[in-house]
Amino acid sequence: MRFKNASDITKYYQKLVNEGRADELKASISGAVAGATISLVSEKELKEAADALKGFLLSHIKRYFDSYSPVIYQRSGEFLNSIMVEITKDSGKLRARVYFDSSKTIRDSFFDGGAQGDTVLLLDRGWQVQKDVWFKDIEHFGYFDGWPGSVI
Repeated sequence: MRFKNASDITKYYQKLVNEGRADELKASISGAVAGATISLVSEKELKEAADALKGFLLSHIKRYFDSYSPVIYQRSGEFLNSIMVEITKDSGKLRARVYFDSSKTIRDSFFDGGAQGDTVLLLDRGWQVQKDVWFKDIEHFGYFDGWPGSVI
């Protein structure tokens, strides 16, 4: 598959989500858009494509955030600012890197001193408190099955 611009990439990502093919999308984000070639000729176009991917990921994070409001804790907002874009030039080749800044996604546990969790993985895969504590049955706090349709 060839993409001519950032809009083509965004449309492709949205198509996969609409078709319920989030696993394919995850693979394409981690790989090179499922083996696709992106025919971009300028640094500006590459930046636009990387920003399109960032915007796409951010829209899905916002959809998750809009799906419920926490009652027991407050969101820091760091996760919304964790998607980073870097454009580099090496040996005449332009490269884009879109990634989650782990300093903004890895958080200390509320209750288990020293334990940490990566927000990206927790939202994608879910979690379950292992101890028999008062909040173990509170969704989004003691457990979470992972967000349906997550593309992270």
